[in-house]
Amino acid sequence: EPTGQVKTEEGRVFMITASAGGLQPMGAFKKKIHEMQAQFNLSAFGQMKAESPLFFGFELGYSVLQDFGTTLPFTIDGIEEEWNVETNSQILYTELTSRYYFPFKVSTVDFFSEFNLGTNILITTTTFSPPDPEQAGDTDTDKSAITVRYGAGLGFHVPLCEMLYLQGRVNYAAGLSTRYYAEKDSV
Repeated sequence: EPTGQVKTEEGRVFMITASAGGLQPMGAFKKKIHEMQAQFNLSAFGQMKAESPLFFGFELGYSVLQDFGTTLPFTIDGIEEEWNVETNSQILYTELTSRYYFPFKVSTVDFFSEFNLGTNILITTTTFSPPDPEQAGDTDTDKSAITVRYGAGLGFHVPLCEMLYLQGRVNYAAGLSTRYYAEKDSV
């Protein structure tokens, strides 16, 4: 996870990070999704005041959950047909984050803890494809209610050069759940 740090005229540090990582589903998602899913993040942090170990920032994250597909029978004009049905879900989240850098280093490695508070939204797209490619299919997109997300984590920075750092971190993000379902429509 590359991190760039810039100091302002008053000596405060600002960081921008872009990262790729993994999201391990929990709760209801874990029943269907057993593997870690790819996650992408973009964040910005600013030091509260010069020489302070406390930073505040904002993070935007995106994860594509596992695709599911099946073939289902549909009766159209009295004729039963096997349609392909594919479902894809994504999670989009935003977080406000506070990060504290510990007052010790190991060689050039900085360590930090962070606390997060934000929101999640689940977006699910379902595509119905008829057996005859000449026929028109259908796509439905459903969005969940926005849910609260909160958590904490630990991490480290290793300088690669003057303006580029490698960052590693582990976060646990819990949240308040909301009911999410798609209504059954007839085709």
